[in-house]
Amino acid sequence: MKRQIFKIIAWVFLSLLFSLFLAWFFYHWTLQGYQNKSITFESELAESLMIFEYNQSQHKDPVSDCWYDSGDYIVVLPRNTEALFYLSLAYRYAQLEVTKNDLKQVIDQQLVCVEKMLTLNFKQFRDQASHGFNMPPFFNEHFYPSDSYFFRDEEGADVFLMLSLVHDNLGNTEQSLVYKGRVENKGLTSSDSCCEWGPLVLEDMEWKALQGLADIENSSLPEHRWGIQFPSLLSLKRGDFDSVEGLLSFVESEWKGQAWPFEYLGGNYDIAGTIALERLYAEATGDDSYRELSDDLYAYLVGDNDYDFDFTQADELYHPCSFFKVCELKDTLINGIYEEGQVEIEKNWQTREVQLVGQAQYVLMKVLYFEL
Repeated sequence: MKRQIFKIIAWVFLSLLFSLFLAWFFYHWTLQGYQNKSITFESELAESLMIFEYNQSQHKDPVSDCWYDSGDYIVVLPRNTEALFYLSLAYRYAQLEVTKNDLKQVIDQQLVCVEKMLTLNFKQFRDQASHGFNMPPFFNEHFYPSDSYFFRDEEGADVFLMLSLVHDNLGNTEQSLVYKGRVENKGLTSSDSCCEWGPLVLEDMEWKALQGLADIENSSLPEHRWGIQFPSLLSLKRGDFDSVEGLLSFVESEWKGQAWPFEYLGGNYDIAGTIALERLYAEATGDDSYRELSDDLYAYLVGDNDYDFDFTQADELYHPCSFFKVCELKDTLINGIYEEGQVEIEKNWQTREVQLVGQAQYVLMKVLYFEL
């Protein structure tokens, strides 16, 4: 009798153990995309670039390995192309060969996705309806819609121009001209059925500045925006240094170690972008008088602020790496505070979300600020 009871207990124990093993295996198998790394980074940008590695889509999309937008499972081609533009600008200004090599690996990987999506006329995979309970991609694509969206006849010019600039920064002159030549009779591209804050589309001033950067539009300079966006880059290109100096002077006079005037969602990226802008301004003019401002801005990002919080080393990012505890994202810049600093940084998901375009601007800032 005792032997039979022992056998039953042993069988139950082994069955439970085997069930736990199967559950563990299945859970980790569905998350393996966030564990496997296809690129080995060797530069000081290694940690900053990891999010681009981890954000390669694990869904069975018509085109594989495209970057998820932010911490969500949406792929929006214009956004990924814009992130590529800032990474290519970092490549252009990088001083160290090891830095260029790491950046080139990331850029080349995503260029395959972007150019194939264009060839097949896809502009977006999934939409706002794919949001919901946070779960691994394997489950997400079975429980939520995986709709695809195609370019409308009038869309695509912004993607063509950004790709033209990407190839120009990489030194691919012929390919740059090919994309530039495809712009005729095209306009801006807008996301469909997306996102929390409305469609993802360039603002008119950004669009005009992008045209200026690609030398296809000779309109007057659009008004400035904070950071390293297209209008400020166009001012530098056209030698309008007074307006750039005016923006830096205003930030310097109002900063005082606080987040104002960057207290809005995504403000951290414009802080990083302002540092990048200052470094490009200094290089173009020889005026290094705003270097101390950049030092103060950078110190704020890495913890010298009223919140005693390092915005580049948040423990709980709004990202699958944190959701499922399968990968770490260090040196990854989060959105930052908004609503006059009243947001609780460690609890609010919008504050802790990562934007790929913003992270690309942060990478550019690091290249310029640390002369990598």
